[in-house]
Amino acid sequence: RYKEIETIIANWIHSAYIEMGWIHDFNITISRYIMVSKYLFKYMKYFKLLKVVQGHPNHVASIKFSTDGTKIVSTSADATLLKGHSSWVNDAKFSPDDNFIVSCSLDKTIRLWDIKSGIQIRKLEGHTDFIKNIQFSPNGRIIVSSSRDNTIRLWDLQSGQEIKRFEGIDAQFSPDGQKLVTSSKDNAIVTWNVKSGKRINTLKRDTYSVTKVQFSPDGHFIISCSSDKTIRIWDITSGMQVKKLYGHSNTILDVKYSRDSKTIISCSWDKTVRWWNVNFGMEIQKIEGYAGFVQTIDISPDGNTVVTASDDGTIRLWGSL
Repeated sequence: RYKEIETIIANWIHSAYIEMGWIHDFNITISRYIMVSKYLFKYMKYFKLLKVVQGHPNHVASIKFSTDGTKIVSTSADATLLKGHSSWVNDAKFSPDDNFIVSCSLDKTIRLWDIKSGIQIRKLEGHTDFIKNIQFSPNGRIIVSSSRDNTIRLWDLQSGQEIKRFEGIDAQFSPDGQKLVTSSKDNAIVTWNVKSGKRINTLKRDTYSVTKVQFSPDGHFIISCSSDKTIRIWDITSGMQVKKLYGHSNTILDVKYSRDSKTIISCSWDKTVRWWNVNFGMEIQKIEGYAGFVQTIDISPDGNTVVTASDDGTIRLWGSL
């Protein structure tokens, strides 16, 4: 495909060529575009629809691959997750060893489940409003929860006790489990030392709502998405923004790094899923056709499959070409 683009542009330039100073700069710009196109077509993965799953009658709130990539856990407004929560289940994650699932709900509880037996083995309470997100630490010993009560809490799984509390509405562990990144109601992105509970750095504070924050796989960067319709990449050491990606036409609800950190995937209220090349800061694929907004996304451990969950009640699997 890039050869066809190169031929068309080259013929166009030749037929329109005139002896003016600007044409040299124009040729350089076109040449750079062709070089980028060659790189993208040669090295980037493109995804096609593999399967549409319609197991939930209502809005699908979250979707997540297991660590080994063989299973998926989904949550929904129908309150079904091993039949325990009394209200909408907002989020669920596999433990690092894939033996357990942790979930959170509008019922203000966190629940730990044994996957093989389907039995609830622990119930954690303390939040005063519904719990939005939940995650295991990389070693599987701690759970971090974020709630509409504007607190982020760390829980010791063995004792079931709350061990630390931060201010914020969304959180994620760093790959080594030593740091936590949070976003808050005042739109700040903050990194914390998990052991000491002390603030490390504040990366952003502006007038737009930050919907999600996530570490890069190597732990050197953070990506955030926002109601300002942009994705931003931040350098953790300097605290500076290094890239800003435009393209979505409405609030971005979720964003994820690929395992090799070369690609970012996002979804939005605009009912699209988009793939971005990190090096060039360019959108490389857009998928449309959802009947509702796309709530969340996840990437398989091998990077070859993407799963999306939508307000239209569908879960869709996408495979790389």
